[in-house]
Formats: sequence, structure tokens, C-alpha cells
Amino acid sequence: MDATGVNTLVHNMSDDLKDRFDAVVMLTWSDWKTEPRSNRYHYASRFARTLPVYFVQPSAPPLLSPLERTELSNVTILHTGTHYGRAQSQLIESVLARQDVRRPLIWVYNVFYNDFIARHTNQMVIYHGTEDYLSDPGKAFVWGDLDPIIEGFARTLPHVDMTISVAESIRRNFRERGGYGGPSLLMPNGCDDKFWIGERAHDHVPQNSGRPIAFYQGAINARLDFDLLRGVVRAMPDWDFWFCGRSVDPPGWGELQAEPNVTYLGMLSLEKVAAAARNATVAISPFVDQPLMRISVNLKYYEYVACGLPVVSSPNDALLDRPDVFTVVSGVDDFVKAVRALAPTRADANSIQHRLTAAGEQSYDKKFALVCEEISRCHDELAKSPGHRNVLVLHSKPLADGEPVPARLVALQRDLPHSVFYSPHPDGPPALAHDLRHGDLTGFDAVVFDASFLGAGKRSADAELVRFARNYDGCKIALLGDVRWNRRMRVFLERLRVDAVVTSVAEADVRADWTSAQRVPAVVAWGEGAAADVAAALDEIIVRAAFKKPRAGLPTAPVRDDRKLRSVDVTAAEDIHPMAALLPGNPQSSEWGLIAGFLLLALVRAFFFCWGCLPKFVRAPVVALLPKRMREAIRDAALKISVH
Repeated sequence: MDATGVNTLVHNMSDDLKDRFDAVVMLTWSDWKTEPRSNRYHYASRFARTLPVYFVQPSAPPLLSPLERTELSNVTILHTGTHYGRAQSQLIESVLARQDVRRPLIWVYNVFYNDFIARHTNQMVIYHGTEDYLSDPGKAFVWGDLDPIIEGFARTLPHVDMTISVAESIRRNFRERGGYGGPSLLMPNGCDDKFWIGERAHDHVPQNSGRPIAFYQGAINARLDFDLLRGVVRAMPDWDFWFCGRSVDPPGWGELQAEPNVTYLGMLSLEKVAAAARNATVAISPFVDQPLMRISVNLKYYEYVACGLPVVSSPNDALLDRPDVFTVVSGVDDFVKAVRALAPTRADANSIQHRLTAAGEQSYDKKFALVCEEISRCHDELAKSPGHRNVLVLHSKPLADGEPVPARLVALQRDLPHSVFYSPHPDGPPALAHDLRHGDLTGFDAVVFDASFLGAGKRSADAELVRFARNYDGCKIALLGDVRWNRRMRVFLERLRVDAVVTSVAEADVRADWTSAQRVPAVVAWGEGAAADVAAALDEIIVRAAFKKPRAGLPTAPVRDDRKLRSVDVTAAEDIHPMAALLPGNPQSSEWGLIAGFLLLALVRAFFFCWGCLPKFVRAPVVALLPKRMREAIRDAALKISVH
């Protein structure tokens, strides 16, 4: 496929992604600022051409905001702290709700975010396997204790809809060791050939001394074979050996640096890596001869090729099918012979062009287009899942205990082809808890807000209720009927982020009043208000929401033994489904409490604004005076404040 064909395919796939999703949520182990351009960067940057990308990483947020901009306009870091669990999930949900994200593609690297993943099974979940964490523990010499990660996979893989693996062994272990049985795609690491060619890294410029250079770029850790390197370096005193990349100071590295022809360039920017590659003669990949390394096609291999460099590698089965660009050898003597033999090809125009062509064949743009094509196919298959759903109807609590649910709502259970649940909300003080940790709507595919409920919600100004419903990412429908449309109703619906409104109000009137930056909900005609017609309208909206995996087929929590948590009985003969999970009650905050909270928040924001304006040499000594546990407590408190 030529460049024009790739660009056309990428453009078509981008439009298709935009039709299916409104954001990409990448759950990572990484640190965007310090990690080199890895697979995560290449996929995030390409998704960002079409969709906003939230790069979720387990790190402490700056000041009180969990969001931080990056150098890419459509990629935002979402700091979640290092404490995995429900509170962290609520933080992510709250941030996504503020950004009005409703249909995210959940892209997983870090299985410790399994609570968030399990709460969002109605979205498409993809696990991107770049490391073989499920390999034989005896062969995984790099990571140490893998038991927590394996447990994380056990909690995550049941909710994954597709895996993408960079090596066949990773894909195989998902099935054999992880028990995964869904769609899988093998997509080896690619190469950002446009960047390296754009930096002219293939234009060889020998160093002033004229000495040839063997070049290594990448992490300096236990994967490197320091015994091999010492032997090669000492056998080639007429060559210089340049190393660049993040060093964890592994055993043997200090001794190697002491050799007179070894130079450590440190952690370089990509532009400086390209400049060093321009001086280099041969690229080397001297890894330990372990099963894990024999199946790994690291990003650096084709980056070397995109720099026009001949490559000499230690044993790697994954490279054996490309002897035209990779020379695989074992032992010091063969490594030295291969490096010397390949040196003359560094300046050969035909050899350089062949390498650049090979790098272009592994272009990340091509691979990304193929991945998007497979995502669309898999998403279409998921949309064919059975249509039975769990639907929750929130309505105002009757004036007297035992008074039946209005007949128009009871009819929904009869006319909707779904499991319908009812939950009353008292007309007056709010009954939902201020603590979101006790609330969970993830057992429902859709929530219907009845007009009686919306009226009660407006009058009680239940901030907790709004936050609780706003963060829910399933289908939300306002059942207004022929109620009077006014600004207060519109503001309340905006805060709830409803997807559709069933009403007799003219669509033009609804849209005219909708001033929020959030998307305008679909407006469905109420018609005559007949029960069957209303149910048909609701069903049409629910079906159009294109759920991925209906919650009706998932296990639900038992009903709690509390009158406040039970549905109101219609009659002794009616079988009304109970709520699977609701929030406990709490008294409404007073106006003075709200005022005090507002003032406290203003003071906190003012303090951190002033603190952020101070120069670092002033802040650092002050922070150093605080005990370590206090600093950690402040960071944790900042995350909890961000949720609310």
C-alpha cells in the first residue's frame, strides 16, 4: 500500500472511530513526561488526530487538578494517584463526566484499574499486550513478583472485548494462561518512519576523529548482556561505543562505562537521538539470551532501520525472517565479525534505501489503520448482542406509604421488552447519600428520569443526586410528557447529561434553550401519551444507544434489607422488580453549609494559586520540612477533593 492509500485508509478509519466513540481512555502504568516514545505514545498520538485522549496514569496530580495538558493538543494526562480501587474509579468517572465523555473506547495496559473496567462493561474494552506478563514466571526474569499482576489479569480479562498483542507468545498466553477466549489481533510493534526520515538520521556524517561508532539507544537495565558487551568492546578498541537512554544502573553497567572507548550520552531527546544516529556506523541490540528476549521485537529495531543503520542483534527468533535488515548472531566473536562486516554498508546508497523502505513497511500509520479496521469489525459484532436490558425508572416518592406507582410507569414493565426496576425519590429532603462510594448504577443499561422525579430533584437541589447521576455513562432519558418547559428544567437536564428527552415540547424550543456546551439531547415526541406509545419511544432510544454488553446478563447485587431501598409495591399481585443497588439516605445540606463550603473552596483555590506562583526555590525548602507521610496525605486529599 503506497502513502496515498495509507492516508485514505487512515482518514476513513478516523471518521469511523468518531462515529463510534467520543474519547479514548488509556489506562497505563506509564509516566507520559518521562517515558520514551513507546507503543503508548504512538497509539495515543494517532487516536488524538480524531478523538480526545485521556492518558490515565497512577501518579499524583499537580496541585488540585487531576488533568494536565501535554505537548499534543488532544492528549491530556489524567492523574489518579497510586491507590487503586473504587475511590479512584469515581475520580476518573467524575473527570470524564465533566468533559462530557459518554462513549469512550477503554484502552488498557494497566490491569490494576480493574475496578474501573468492571464498572464500565457497557463500553468497548481493549487490552493492548506489549509485555508478556502471563509468561512462565521462570522466564520472566525482568519483573520479579508477578502474582499481583496475574490477579489483575484474572479480574480484567473477563471484561475485555478484544486483545491486541505485539508478539504471538503474548497472544497465546492470553488464551492458555489467562483463559481469554475473545477476538484477538496480532500486531507487532511498528516504526514512526516519518519522524526519523524527517530528521535525516539516514544521512551518515562520520565523527571528526573518523573512528566508527557502534550505537545503542534504549533502556539500560538487566535486559542488556553486559558480559557480551564487555567482550565486544574490548575486542574492538578501534571503535567507539555510544549508549543513550534511561539507566537504572544495573550490575555491570558501571564496569562497562569504565572502558576507554565507551561513551554514555545520557537520556536524549528524540531529535538528539537522531543526530547521534547520523554519526553512528552500526546499531547494536545486545540483549541477554533469554526466552523472553528471543520473541520480543522492540521498537528500537525498526527505528534503527529508519535511521539507515545496519543492525546486529543477539539471538532473537522474531528477526530471523528479515535477514536483509537484521543480522542475528551469538557470542562475542560472531558479534564482532558482524559489526565489522556491516560497517561499509552504512554509506551505501542502495542499502540505505532498502532499509528505509523496510521501515516504511512497518509504519505505525499502516498498523494503526489496520487496528482501527479490526476495532470497527469487533464493535459491529458486539452490537449484535441480545437486546434485553436492565432499565431503572427514577420517580418521585408517593405522598403516602403504600400508594402505588403511577399506572403510566407500571405500564413500562408490561410494554418494554426489558427488565424494569423502580426507585422512589422523596418529594422534599434528598434521600441519596453524599458518599458516592455507596452508589452504583453500573447494573443498569438505561436510567429513565420521570417528570415527577425531576420536579423533586429541582426543588431539593440535591447536589449529590446530580453528581451520582451525572457520572453515570449509560443511556439517560428524561420522561417529561406534557410538563411545562422552563429554564430550571433545562438546567437540571443539562447537569444530569441526559441523552434523550421524551416530551410534547417542540424540538426547536428545547434546542433553543439549550445553551450548555454539552451536546443537545435527542428530542422524541410524546404524542398522545398512551402507555404503549411511550414505551415504544423509550425502547427506540434504548436500542439506538447501541450497548456493547447488556447488563441484564450480568449478576446483580442482592436487595438490601432497608425500606428506603425497596421499590414501592403496585399491588400485592404485581411483581415489580426491586432495585439491585441504591444509595442510603442523608439529610440535605443547609444553605449556610453550602455557603461555608463555597468559601472554603475559594480559600483553598486561592492558596494553591498563590502557592503555584511562588518560584521553585521558595517552595522546595518549605515542602522538605513536611514529614513524608504528611506530603503523601496532602496528595491523597487533593485527589478526593477533585472527585467532588
